[in-house]
Amino acid sequence: MRKTRLALVGFGNVGRALARLLLRKAKELHVEQGIEFMVSGIATGHSGVAVNPAGLPLERALEVAEANRSLNELSAIDPPEGIPAFLQAAQAEVVFENT
Repeated sequence: MRKTRLALVGFGNVGRALARLLLRKAKELHVEQGIEFMVSGIATGHSGVAVNPAGLPLERALEVAEANRSLNELSAIDPPEGIPAFLQAAQAEVVFENT
C-alpha cells in the first residue's frame, strides 16, 4: 500500500494537536480505513520549515517544536522559501492549513 504524503502549514497548538492525533490514530486509520500516511513537510512562520518527501519523524518534530528549536534541523533539503515552493518540495497530496 502506498503512503499518502501530508503537509502541515502551521505547527502551533492546533498543528501539534493534529500531529498527536495523527500519531494516535495511525494504526486505526490503516486497519479500519486502509489509509497510510506520512508527513512530508511542516512549515511554520516562526519555527522554521522541514521537508522530506520520504517522510519526517513526526514524534521528533513535536519534540523539536516543543523545545522551541527550529524545525529546519529535521529537513532533508534546504528549507524552501514561500508556501508554493514548500508544497512542491514536500510533494504533498494533502495539506492541512493550521494557521
